[in-house]
Amino acid sequence: MLNQVTLIGSLGRDAELRRLPNGMEVLNFSVATYDSYKDKNSGEWKKITDWHNVQIFKPSPSMVDRFKKGVLVFVTGKYKSSTYTKKDGTQTKEYHVLADKAVSLEKNSDTVKQAQERQQESVDGISDDIPF
Repeated sequence: MLNQVTLIGSLGRDAELRRLPNGMEVLNFSVATYDSYKDKNSGEWKKITDWHNVQIFKPSPSMVDRFKKGVLVFVTGKYKSSTYTKKDGTQTKEYHVLADKAVSLEKNSDTVKQAQERQQESVDGISDDIPF
């Protein structure tokens, strides 16, 4: 069986950091993904937005600072469900993505800068007298 989710979308709100009773930190955020289709009647393109609740345990401190409303992110993880009882006694089932990886895709993100620096370091280490 395979339970794998990959999302690229925009954050709908600033990420929220919570500390669980056992001391572990969890970062919660929502990601909007978009799809479009052409309406058969009007011929116009319609945009559909789907919202995905995401949780990541033990987030890096820089992730908390970078994950703000509107930021484009890449998320991988598993689709999970939780059942809980509301204050009024009714049971509710909630679905979310339990992320194992979440990365900002913004041009000014530290992750992108680090990747560019590593790429530049490898280019700087190449000699100009390569025979091809």
